[in-house]
Amino acid sequence: ERTKDLVEINKQLNLEITGRKQVEKELRKSGDNLRLAGQIAHIGYWSRDLTSNKITWSRETCRIFGIEPQTSALNLTTLPDYIHPEDSQMVLRAIQDADAGIRPYDVEFRALRPDGTVRWIHSKGEINFDENDQSGRMFGTLLDITERKRAEDALQESETRLRTIFDVSQAGIILVDAQGVITYANQGMAKMFGCTQQVLIGSSYPEHFHPDKRKIADQRMRQLIASKIDSVAVEQHYIRLYGTDFWGFLSG
Repeated sequence: ERTKDLVEINKQLNLEITGRKQVEKELRKSGDNLRLAGQIAHIGYWSRDLTSNKITWSRETCRIFGIEPQTSALNLTTLPDYIHPEDSQMVLRAIQDADAGIRPYDVEFRALRPDGTVRWIHSKGEINFDENDQSGRMFGTLLDITERKRAEDALQESETRLRTIFDVSQAGIILVDAQGVITYANQGMAKMFGCTQQVLIGSSYPEHFHPDKRKIADQRMRQLIASKIDSVAVEQHYIRLYGTDFWGFLSG
C-alpha cells in the first residue's frame, strides 16, 4: 500500500512539475511575443517595483533612450539622469500623483541621451494590484514621438508665419466654411466692412453682399464651395455693417 501511495504521490508531483514547466514555457513565449511586438511597433515597456522603486526597461526602451540594455537597471533617484533637466521634476510629480491615486500616469517629456541628443517621449502607466488588492508594481509603455513633435512645431511655425502675412496684408482675406459662415477674417477685411474681426468671424458671408448682388453672389459662392466652379474673379458690391457700401475685387 505504501508503495502504491508513493507511486501516486510521485505521479502527482510529475504532473505538477510538467504543468509548471508548461506555464513557464507559455510565459516565456508570451514575453518573447511582447518584446517582438514592441520592437516592431517601436514601443518600449517598463516596470517599477513599488516597494524597492527599482525600474526595469525593455530592450526597445533602452534603444529609445540610447543606452545599452545592461545599463537599464535604475530607480527613481537615478531616473532624472535620463530626462531633460527641465522635465525631470514634472515626470517625478506625475509618478507621485499616480502612486497616490490622484491621476493616471500619462506624460510627455524630453529624454536626454548619453550622446547629447534629445528625444520626445510619451509614456503611460498603470499600477497593478494582486488578488488581495495590494499594489505591487507599476507597468507602462513608452513611445518616441520626436517626429510628431517636430511636425507639430513646423506646422505651428508655418501657421504663425501665414497668419502674420494675413494680418499685415492690406487686402481683405477671409475663410468661409461649407455653410457660408466666415471662420477667419484678417484685419484688412474687418476694416473694409467697418467692424471688428470678432464681429465678422461667425457671421454669414452672403449677408455682406449688397442686396442688389446678394442672390447671384450667393449662388456663385455655393458653386465654388461645391466645386462646380474652380475659382471666382469678379468685381463685387458689398455693404458695410452700418449701411454704407463699397465695391471690391473678389478673388476666391
